Amino acid sequence: MKHDMKNEEFLQQYPLKVSSAIIAPLGQFHVFSRENTLPLPNLNGMYVLSEAMGIPKSSVRVNLSRLCKSGSIKMITDNNGVNRYQMAGMMSLISDQAETFGKKEGFTIAVFRFQKDSEKERYRVREILYSFGFQMLAQNVYMSIRIDTAGILRELKNWGLYHNVFLFDCDEIYGEIMEQITDMWKLKIWRKKLDDFYNTLLQYWNFSNADEEEIYIRYSIGYSAFFVHFQEKHPAIPFAYLPEDYPLLKLYNLMEQTLKNYEKILINYYAKIYK
Repeated sequence: MKHDMKNEEFLQQYPLKVSSAIIAPLGQFHVFSRENTLPLPNLNGMYVLSEAMGIPKSSVRVNLSRLCKSGSIKMITDNNGVNRYQMAGMMSLISDQAETFGKKEGFTIAVFRFQKDSEKERYRVREILYSFGFQMLAQNVYMSIRIDTAGILRELKNWGLYHNVFLFDCDEIYGEIMEQITDMWKLKIWRKKLDDFYNTLLQYWNFSNADEEEIYIRYSIGYSAFFVHFQEKHPAIPFAYLPEDYPLLKLYNLMEQTLKNYEKILINYYAKIYK
């Protein structure tokens, strides 16, 4: 069926990662299974998404194997001998964190220190901080929306970095200081990027002539594009500190309303391809 924007056109503007075909169904299970009994994702179902995303099956298999070996994903064999997958470890923590993106109040500040010859350890700390939504504030100082620190502390302990990182909660940042931070993080540039994405997604998610498969595929691709290009990279600032007309707010409303409007269709098709 025809629709206003083809998958290829959307993906040309907002390309995805190989892991998107894996993370999307894992995230959907996390949300859809709260009030429904659903199967965990399997590889054949992931191939349905990867084909639409233009990602080779072989790349999905290699990436899935790597994520399982790292402990980010857990493989479970069901009673029929089918291998199924669920988020585990750090990926599960990051998924929980993503759901509250922008909605919490206050901040968490991370400060770390090392001896001079510790570049590998510094790199690992930065990667962990970025994964949990932190942005650089100054040298060796990072800031995020307030988080439950238990998860990140556990991850730091796993890497033997617990004693190198100090975490502090901050209830509020005032006036001019917050303006300096938003200027440093280039929110004006982010505003333009978010506006462009919102308008493109609005067109891509015009489901008026779409069947069940198209709705599921395009919803999955659109949400994955938001995660890859914005949720992973946008400075973690509570919504309360953003201007009322900042496009991130209307983008969240669009995604929440789209899920609400098409939830039954999305869940039914999810159950169909991962049965």
